[in-house]
Amino acid sequence: MKRSGNTALSAVLAHLSDPHLPLRTYPGVRELMSKRALSLLSWGLRRRFVHREGPLAAVLADIEASAVDALAVTGDLTNLGTGSEFRAAAAWLRRFDRPVAVIPGNHDAMAPIAWNEGPGLWADLGGMADPGEPAVTTLGRVALVGVNSAIPTPPFMAGGRIGRDQAERLIATLHRLRTEGLCRIVMIHHPPRPGLVVPRKALWDAGMFAEAIAEAGAELVLHGHSHRGTDSVVPGSDTPLIGVTSASHSPGRLDRAAGWNRIVVEPVERRADVSGAADAPPSGGRPAPSPARPGLVAWRIGVERRRLGTDGLLHALPRLEFLRPCVESGLS
Repeated sequence: MKRSGNTALSAVLAHLSDPHLPLRTYPGVRELMSKRALSLLSWGLRRRFVHREGPLAAVLADIEASAVDALAVTGDLTNLGTGSEFRAAAAWLRRFDRPVAVIPGNHDAMAPIAWNEGPGLWADLGGMADPGEPAVTTLGRVALVGVNSAIPTPPFMAGGRIGRDQAERLIATLHRLRTEGLCRIVMIHHPPRPGLVVPRKALWDAGMFAEAIAEAGAELVLHGHSHRGTDSVVPGSDTPLIGVTSASHSPGRLDRAAGWNRIVVEPVERRADVSGAADAPPSGGRPAPSPARPGLVAWRIGVERRRLGTDGLLHALPRLEFLRPCVESGLS
């Protein structure tokens, strides 16, 4: 993959999600004595015709041709959450020659499995070493903060939770990264906003997540799970909330076709540079940087949404742009 060649203060990220990597081996009888049996039936009857290797290959080739510094993968690498799938996903992650930040999704928690035999296998590859501890990957002055919302659920349910302990750790992590002057991009699988998925698939403690973001602040939140490209805000804050389609979805409707988001984070060094752009209100209730002082005053974040067309090529949708104020400490 080509790198962007950016300075240490800026970064180009590839946000992709829900690749549902090809199912190479079928689970054993013991592994099927769970919700996995129903999911395997769904995969055989429908999902294997929706999530295909061709679209995923096209997305990865498009990322390869684009200059990116790191990948942010927001869950659902597996289909049934079996040990063999987690090992295959680890091998898939090793193919990338740059930093990766990866979190689990609901399919990665299809049934209870020891963490070190499941998503923990990705810990040394940019994943989470502890399911209840936010994981931080830094790229210069940009911090990717991974949050786990994946939990085993009953049949026909696909919701998630972050839990009180992890929410408190997230607040502490975001405060720390703020004092370090970093641009904080939070990754979570389930969309933390009501209405983006049906209730049985929702983040069931979305209010707790929203409170954490409102208290500590974040410059951007990325999610997967919905298999749709959406943009909104985290409730109770001004933090942009960006969803992406499944990286392996068959082409067709552009709001669902396979794709990825190319996210460019750039520093704004003088208040004069901010003029002409729509300045967002300060997040977390903190005061805006003083225009009289030199140094960084904001992060300009651009999101280029790329989707697979029926012609087999990735096409760019209208670009999104956000201007996010940053704190003064450590950046002047």
